[in-house]
Amino acid sequence: MKKIYPLLFIICCSINFAVAQSSNKPDIPLVRMYFHEKIDNTQKEIKKYDGKDDDVFKPSDNDDLNNRINDALTTRVDALQSAIEESKKTDNNDKIRYLRGLNECLEKFLASYRYQYIKSPALILQK
Repeated sequence: MKKIYPLLFIICCSINFAVAQSSNKPDIPLVRMYFHEKIDNTQKEIKKYDGKDDDVFKPSDNDDLNNRINDALTTRVDALQSAIEESKKTDNNDKIRYLRGLNECLEKFLASYRYQYIKSPALILQK
């Protein structure tokens, strides 16, 4: 049984390497790829929270507001991920901290929205 664990580890690492090479972010080392995947998964979870399994988060009926929210959720978060990776002033540990912090911000937004600590824009606009 002890011999199977190293074999499983090697298989998992090779699968992760293949996934990392096929990703749209080829310059990311495997050490940090996990954190990028967590951010991407949190983004997808937020997008699904409006009740539709599409690629858009629509918390309100206002299209302009929805576009701004989606821009922040996708384009700007992806830009932050790229900026963290491209930074020459930070080492690996700092980059991991920043990526974890970014994911924590997204998770806190989702939890706050879920438990209505952050009110839905539709509710705010109706007042």
